[in-house]
Amino acid sequence: MRLPTLSESQQQTQYYSAWMNVAIHMIVGIPQFQKAEKIAERLRLPLQIVESSLMSLEKMGLVQSKNGKW
Repeated sequence: MRLPTLSESQQQTQYYSAWMNVAIHMIVGIPQFQKAEKIAERLRLPLQIVESSLMSLEKMGLVQSKNGKW
């Protein structure tokens, strides 16, 4: 079953709805924080939250997973 795609407005709402989405999006640009575990540790967030946020950011086309890194 395919999930419906979000409009640009809906994506913006989802992106800005939680500070962690923005923080995670910014921190993946730093080489030592391109793994979910390192991001979770640095931001003091549960790994599940970081992984969920990364998946959402990937669906929005803002991050990409490659070889276990974001």
